[in-house]
Amino acid sequence: MTNFPGRAGFESGVDEPTRRALFDVDRRVAAIEAGGGGAEYLNDLLDVNVPTPSGQQVLTYNDLNMEWEANTPTTPSAPPVPRVIKTSTPGTYNFVKADYPNLVWFRAMLAGGGAGGGGAAATAASEASVGSGGGGSGYAELIVTDLSTIAASEPYTVGAGGAGGVGTSTTPADGDPTTLLGVTAGGGKNGISGASVAFDYLSAYGGNGGSSSGTRTVFANGQPGSGPFAAGQRNVGGNGGTSHYGNGGRGGNAATSTGGNGDDGFRGGGGGGAANRPSQATARSGGDGGDGFVWFELWETP
Repeated sequence: MTNFPGRAGFESGVDEPTRRALFDVDRRVAAIEAGGGGAEYLNDLLDVNVPTPSGQQVLTYNDLNMEWEANTPTTPSAPPVPRVIKTSTPGTYNFVKADYPNLVWFRAMLAGGGAGGGGAAATAASEASVGSGGGGSGYAELIVTDLSTIAASEPYTVGAGGAGGVGTSTTPADGDPTTLLGVTAGGGKNGISGASVAFDYLSAYGGNGGSSSGTRTVFANGQPGSGPFAAGQRNVGGNGGTSHYGNGGRGGNAATSTGGNGDDGFRGGGGGGAANRPSQATARSGGDGGDGFVWFELWETP
């Protein structure tokens, strides 16, 4: 062992190779400190040459080898974004998966057709006639997160609203159901037309609301139509029941006028019932139920 006279820590006995290595490191550090450090630190301390970067590169090292390599950052996948496809015209259609190549999952919203409101017959003196409102449609939702569980093409049906009654000659119609993937949003039930009767007559209750069935995540029954109001010569037809997304039609006005037809329902709402005052030669019509719909909320990758 040879004692190395110099910096503290080197005076103790060490072997010759260690002594020389310590001395060399000490010399390099002193030179780096004198030169201000920075890139010279890497070159002098590690005895390597740091090359000049080109473009978007990052500095990498392996032991004592350092070099610039291309920087290829990983871009995260964009989350899916929604869009809504609406089918609101009654009929039979097909949902075709190939039409939506970027589809990840979807939610479907279904409403059946609303029912027609009752009509009001023509009246003689001391008579009145009023009809009740048609029922609103049922509503249902379903969610498909695994597209492999459905066929390449799936049929679905949008139910039509029921026609309103005309006087007592035409019975108001029920609404038709809307169906998709085994789920049914039922149509509303028809209102009742009023015959021409004495002032104290009050026609029957409104039509029942539609219901839903099948495997679904959300469902709601439609609201029943309301019965009419009759008070002597001041009469009002029953209002149509509401659906989940649509209002029922208002009943006909025979309170401040001689009579009136029921209004149509909207988006599965039931039609309003008609009304007539005494001495009206013209029969009145109940409102039509609103047509149903199927709305697809599609979640797709951009």
